[in-house]
Amino acid sequence: YNICSAGGYEDKYYIALGPIFAHSSDSLTITFKPYTDEHVGNESLGVGDIYLYCEYCDSTCGSCDSTSNTACLTCSPSYPFLHVDSSSSTTGQCFVDAGSNNGCQTGHFLASSNRCEKCHITCDNCTTDASTTCTTCNSSYAHWHRVDGTATTGSCFDDSGYNDGCQYNYYEETDLDCRQCYNTCKTCLTSGEQQCITCDASYPVWHHNNGASIGTCHITAGSNDGCQDGYYSVASDDCEPCHTSCATCVNSDAVNCKSCQGATPFWHVDDSSDTDGSCLSDSGANNGCQDGYFLASTNRCEKCHV
Repeated sequence: YNICSAGGYEDKYYIALGPIFAHSSDSLTITFKPYTDEHVGNESLGVGDIYLYCEYCDSTCGSCDSTSNTACLTCSPSYPFLHVDSSSSTTGQCFVDAGSNNGCQTGHFLASSNRCEKCHITCDNCTTDASTTCTTCNSSYAHWHRVDGTATTGSCFDDSGYNDGCQYNYYEETDLDCRQCYNTCKTCLTSGEQQCITCDASYPVWHHNNGASIGTCHITAGSNDGCQDGYYSVASDDCEPCHTSCATCVNSDAVNCKSCQGATPFWHVDDSSDTDGSCLSDSGANNGCQDGYFLASTNRCEKCHV
């Protein structure tokens, strides 16, 4: 530490406060070097009282920072696990090997040898500091969201979800355990493709049985007003099933098929201008057509004259 004079022969004394620094040694050497350039009668250096103020680090620390005796830089052998706030932190607190997460305390994960870093605020335990790697949840964010029952990590949320406390695209498998819906669903009953309650924005067209609360979700690419084969549109983005004989239809009635399923290929219509009718199997006596109909074109049966 350099003590500089203001210059002049009338300088009498200096009061200097040395630097504050951390150390782990049990001894200290102080060296005084005079830089006088005249005879001792003209220039000299005298040393009076020297006071050293030392504060011990906390007993858990091997060494500590000058800002606080509990800000451990390294840990004592009895408390080997250094717990820090983040990967950039240089100081923290030291604990014994008693934590449930590879020796780390709750809310921390083992980042490297004996170094524990903080989990994301939503996690109680975790594998990294990312919000998606919680192994257990903080009580304020108790809903654990994971892909399925085999996943050991996931994200934790508070009770603000839309599906029994779970976030969109998740459902509650058991208390506070949220599993991922099928990717087409926004909300769902379980993880199956046919278990969607509402649809993801990328798959907006909901296909379900009449009155059912669950169904499948599709993109708007169906040939029947956006609905897939076997369904008809009852409202915007809402499709219900045709009669089982129909491939496409106007409604659920058997007489309103617009095209036929493979098992019931013969389409029976009233006349050449009709766009919907009944689909029947190849059991008719008139080239596959039922009595009162004739085969007008491939698999198309039209009514005979009355």
